[in-house]
Amino acid sequence: MLRVRRPPSSARLPDATRFRELPKRRTLVVHGDRDAIVDVQCAMELVARIPGAKLLLLAGVGHHAFLQEPAEWAA
Repeated sequence: MLRVRRPPSSARLPDATRFRELPKRRTLVVHGDRDAIVDVQCAMELVARIPGAKLLLLAGVGHHAFLQEPAEWAA
């Protein structure tokens, strides 16, 4: 069983604005809707800042989407 520690609610979450240069090509951001480490809002902010980017939100998946849903990750 994969265990993930939740950061304290006061912990600073990653901020999409910190990236110096964002991709200029087609971009797919893959994120689990049960990620306890990086809030889904961060993925949404990142997608909003990259022109034409899309978000694939994996239902029931946590931070390690590539381990929890390898078939969807590879698709």
